[in-house]
Amino acid sequence: MPHSLSGSGRPRLPLAALVCAALALATVGEAQVKRSFTTRYSTNEAGAIVIRGNTLATCTTTASTSPNPSPPPSCASSQLSGAVFTGGVNNNYKMQFVDIDGDPSTFNSSRSSLTVPSGATVLFAGLDWSARGNNAQRGQVQFRTPTSAGYSTVLASQIDVNGAAGAAQDYSAFADVTTLVQAGGTGSYTLANVQATMGGNGGNDYAGWALVVVLRDGSKPLRNLSVFDGYANISGTTVVNTTVSGFLTPALGTPTTKIGVVAYEGDRGWAGNFQGDSMKVNGVPLTDSKSPANDFFNSTLTDSGAYITDGQVPAYTNQLGLDAKTVITTAVPAGATSATLTFKTGGETYLPAVLTFQTDLFNPVINGNVVKSVTDVNGGLLFPGDTLQYDITVLNSGQDGAVNTVLTDTIPNGTTYVPGSLHIVSGSNAGLKTDAALDDQANFDATGRKRVLFRLGTGANGTSGGSMAPSSSTAMRFLVRLDDTVSSGALIENQAVVTATSATLGQPISAKSRTPSGTEGTPPTPITVAGPNLTLTKTHSGDFSRGGTGSYTITVSNIGNAATKPLTVTMTDTVPAPLIPTAASGAGWSCSIAGQVVTCTRPGDIAASSSAPPITLGVSIPVAAPGSVTNTARIAGGG
Repeated sequence: MPHSLSGSGRPRLPLAALVCAALALATVGEAQVKRSFTTRYSTNEAGAIVIRGNTLATCTTTASTSPNPSPPPSCASSQLSGAVFTGGVNNNYKMQFVDIDGDPSTFNSSRSSLTVPSGATVLFAGLDWSARGNNAQRGQVQFRTPTSAGYSTVLASQIDVNGAAGAAQDYSAFADVTTLVQAGGTGSYTLANVQATMGGNGGNDYAGWALVVVLRDGSKPLRNLSVFDGYANISGTTVVNTTVSGFLTPALGTPTTKIGVVAYEGDRGWAGNFQGDSMKVNGVPLTDSKSPANDFFNSTLTDSGAYITDGQVPAYTNQLGLDAKTVITTAVPAGATSATLTFKTGGETYLPAVLTFQTDLFNPVINGNVVKSVTDVNGGLLFPGDTLQYDITVLNSGQDGAVNTVLTDTIPNGTTYVPGSLHIVSGSNAGLKTDAALDDQANFDATGRKRVLFRLGTGANGTSGGSMAPSSSTAMRFLVRLDDTVSSGALIENQAVVTATSATLGQPISAKSRTPSGTEGTPPTPITVAGPNLTLTKTHSGDFSRGGTGSYTITVSNIGNAATKPLTVTMTDTVPAPLIPTAASGAGWSCSIAGQVVTCTRPGDIAASSSAPPITLGVSIPVAAPGSVTNTARIAGGG
């Protein structure tokens, strides 16, 4: 709002005098920044920054002595108008306190509502209040939360002033109220007893407050959440450039940043020569439907272009001296950690005190995107001596780059690496690679538990992994040979691991390979060595009778995935006494009896998933045989 040169009322100046005053102010430049904007709080979390607050001063029905225009609109229309219009500013009225709490111990009070979503956590809460006045108690306010029985006294840890000592100064005060808001949670927050002058005949009286809350909320995107505070006096026709640094934007793409501003004394639609207050970020004006680019500081409480009214008491659309708003912009480029802010006005005054930057960040997504398959190059069943080909693809499906990307894969037990088989099939640095270290983007490590390494992505070399941009992919291949001594039925399995670092946040990434039909964390890529797997069943016919004979039937089956090898298959049955083996036979079997031991052999000719002809074993049963006997047979051989 326009300030008088004396601090009490602003006289109407002729144009020539106005130009001289503007030129004088324009020479001040950076001196208008009373305290540089520095980081109050910053974190990278899934969450959001919420700004709430309210005015503590409003118009009366009495106009000030030098309104512009004259007479001003009615107080009620000024409070509730959502339009950009001339005259609805605090300079045109004798101002009075807002006091809504019904508590005689407070002389001003107003309320705003905060919602902490279910599962969310308050990480930081800063309380800022501002007014004109030089009362010694201006660093002390009363603060009530949803869970407190009454007010708590809050003391400022920072007070900034604008104006000469002894006069009614503009001031801004800050206090960290994180603990109080963490305990208060969702509900109404009330601030009271902000020291301010009211009722001045020359206008310029204002008072208000803002609560800036940083929330961790798993339902929100990963973001950089940064809160800065300082103090600046933007008045006359001064153009003030300053830099804010310490936030974070993603390394790639076009970031979206929600910038929050808390400022005091800004007018809505000041007329004629006193219009044109603006804020630019890197040369781009901040603006939305409620905050025009040439009247940005227009006493509004908005969130991304929508008025905040829920829980506001009073719920004035025109805050008459308080701006607390967020605006979405793409003016902050990828990879930026600082921004140039340009504050300008065409003749009025406004006082920025808090800035917030909420920028969506991204992570590379490698987990679940490392897919590995295995093929028996020889075809058919897998036997010792065959060659296995491993194919692996890696995709970054996230919106951030992965840097220093390296894939390692341990050579599985029972196999030997095939020299010269390292191959980046597609993606950056495609082509065959040598086995030696340092030569190129891949190598075979023959020490310890042998492994292959592929350094992936753009810029990868013989020592370091490269960068995989969003949506980029690469594929690689290597070969192993099954050892001649590997056992039939052995499970050959191994798992590739990709390590990297996220480009923006520098966080470590580790992702294990999955099979084409599996998911992240599934077992390593498996393949089974072909071979027979023999089992047998044994039954008998009816009940055995003392003094009689009995008969067993023994069936040998191959439940493996390959026929028995041309090696002898041997069935052995040690018949328990007092049973006496008398005969054993079966088609293709050669059987013999030695005492209690029955042995039957045949060539290894049992196909996979089939059975050999059964063996019939006869026994005689003595008169003195016990009530029951248990007979167990065994099978061996055939590879």
